[in-house]
This record gives sequence, C-alpha cells and structure tokens, in this order.
Amino acid sequence: MKSLLFRSLIVLGMLGLVACQSAQSSKASAPAKKAAKAPAAKLLITPQAAVDLGYSTAWHQAVNASNADPVTATSVLDDKMLVVIQGASRVITAIDINNGSVIWKKRIERSGNLYPASKLEEYILVNNEAEAFLLNEQTGEIVNIIKLPHVSSTGATIIDDRAIFGTITGLVYSMDLLRNIELWGYKFHSEIKAPIAQADQSLVIADIRGIFGKVSGLDGTMLFREKTFGPIVAKPAVNDLSIFIASEDQFVYALNRTDGVEQWKRPFGTPLKHDPMAIGLSVYLPVNGDGLYALDALTGEIKWKKNSSIYAITGDDNSVLVAQPNVLAVLDAKTGDILRAAPAHRILKATPLKDDNLILIGRNGDIIKLNKR
Repeated sequence: MKSLLFRSLIVLGMLGLVACQSAQSSKASAPAKKAAKAPAAKLLITPQAAVDLGYSTAWHQAVNASNADPVTATSVLDDKMLVVIQGASRVITAIDINNGSVIWKKRIERSGNLYPASKLEEYILVNNEAEAFLLNEQTGEIVNIIKLPHVSSTGATIIDDRAIFGTITGLVYSMDLLRNIELWGYKFHSEIKAPIAQADQSLVIADIRGIFGKVSGLDGTMLFREKTFGPIVAKPAVNDLSIFIASEDQFVYALNRTDGVEQWKRPFGTPLKHDPMAIGLSVYLPVNGDGLYALDALTGEIKWKKNSSIYAITGDDNSVLVAQPNVLAVLDAKTGDILRAAPAHRILKATPLKDDNLILIGRNGDIIKLNKR
C-alpha cells in the first residue's frame, strides 16, 4: 500500500496535475515541476507501473538509437508491423507487433531525409526527397527504387494503391509507383511541411502560407480550399464531423468535414505548432509554453487545461491517455481529473493500436508493447 501511494505521489509531481484549471484559467505563472528520477531499472515503464495504468507488458525490444542516431520516424502498418527509422544511419527496422521479434533490418544507402513508412500492396514504401524505395515486406530487400518527379517534403499517403506526396513547391501529386506513372497533381501556394491527414478517400493538406484544403485522393479534385493568416506546420485532425487546423496565426479552426464551412475558431495568443488530436467529443491541443488544452469538439469551448507539457495519445468520450517523457496518465475526458497514472522513462512516442493496446518507443531505442488489461 505504501509503495502504491509513493508511486502515485511521484507521478502527480511529475505531471504537475494536482490542481485542475477551469476554462477561465490564465497561463501558468511558473513552469511545471521538474520530472522525478526515473525508475532504477531504466525501463520505459516497469511491469508494475503498466499494471497501475491498466495494462500488462507484452514484450520488450530495442533498436540501437542514440543522440547521434535517434529514432526519427515510426509507423504502425496494418497493426501487424512496426517500422522504425533512424535518420542519421538511415537504418530501417521492421518489428512484428504480435511477438516483438525483429523481422528485418535494412540500411538505405542513399542520402536524404527518410520519411515515415507506409504499406503499398505487398511492399513497404519509404521515400526521401528524391526517391521512393519499395522494400520486400518479408525480407526488407529493396525491390525497386523510383526517381520521384518532384522534390518531396512529406512521406507517402496511400489511397487506392496510389502514393500521394506533398512537395517543397506546394504541389500535391499522386503516383502509381508500380508502373512509375504520375496520375494527377494539385498546386498549393507554398511548401507542404505539415503531414497530410486522411479523411476516407480524401486528403486534408496545408502549406506554410496558411492555405489548406480537402482534395480527393482518387483524382485530385479540390473539394474545398480555405486560408489562415500564418504558416501551418501541424498535422490537421479529423473526426466524423469536422476538420481541425492549428495555425501559427495563433488560432485553431474547426470546419465542416464535407464543405469546409467554419464551425468555430479559438485564439491562443501564441503560434500553434503542435498537432491537434480529435478523440471522442474533444480536441486536445498542446500549446507551446502553456500546456495541454481540452476543447469541446462541437463548440470550441475549453473544457479543462493542464499546465504541463503533455500530449494526448488515445481515448474515447470518457477518458484520454496522455503522456510526457516521464509519465503516462489516464484523465477524465470531461474534467481532466486523474483516473490512473504511472511513472515512465524517456518516452519519445506512444502509439495506440486498434485493439486498445499501446506501443511505447523510448529515446534510447527501447520499445515496449502494452496490452490492455
């Protein structure tokens, strides 16, 4: 009992979530408390901490990451394979999500930034600015290298077995990579830095001039196009009714998913650079220097705010799982109250799976799968 109480107090201190601020709260006058010392075992999360959070540890794996060769991109493909990319060494590691075994490792012997992997038929697709690499799903061997017709600034989004890329000029284009044929293109104003969001068979795309729109992924038809007054570098969020855009013009916008009509907008007084997350009835927005906001997805009203630099991972109408490098916690989606919490160690990324399980990736390359209890 004392051990559980001690862990709970550590977690509360790390999160800085003891006091829950209301919608009228002002910005924090002091920074969040410094994270407590990590567990002695230096695991991403200990088995007992996982249990406290409502999970059990399924497996542990690792890639040889370091400050000189960090993990720069991860992708979960069909909930079966985790693809981890290390940018400096250009090493790609494929891991079986079911049992944690390494399926293959492959070094890409080309220069350039490697974007997150995607699945294209029986291939794993990875691209840099100039080339697309088709890798054998089972062995990692490079089957084909396709020279891209335009300089890419995003990874590929796959719709109907076609790869769609954003570029440094603002062009969005679709390619049949298996036949090396460019199919369609649509030109935005400037470079597309924000990752492309998918809404069924359509794409939500934004550029650094603040122009954004919804484009058919099948033929490139522009379904609607709007603008903000600052660069957009955050990935748009999408739910069943709306599209949410965070802009460096200091506003977050909600638009009708079908026709782009503005539903609401809310100012934050600082450029917005982090991805909003649409989960259940809420939109969760990390704001630089001002913590995490939970907004009502229908009205934009602030439900609650936490001063800590945390981000939302997954959840539903009732609860949301949030993280910072040294803490994982489940919060009440309506009030922000802590339901469960556990200490962690140097988490780089937490990725939900379709079955409510979770993949944790550490800054040192450690990888743990947690199964929902």
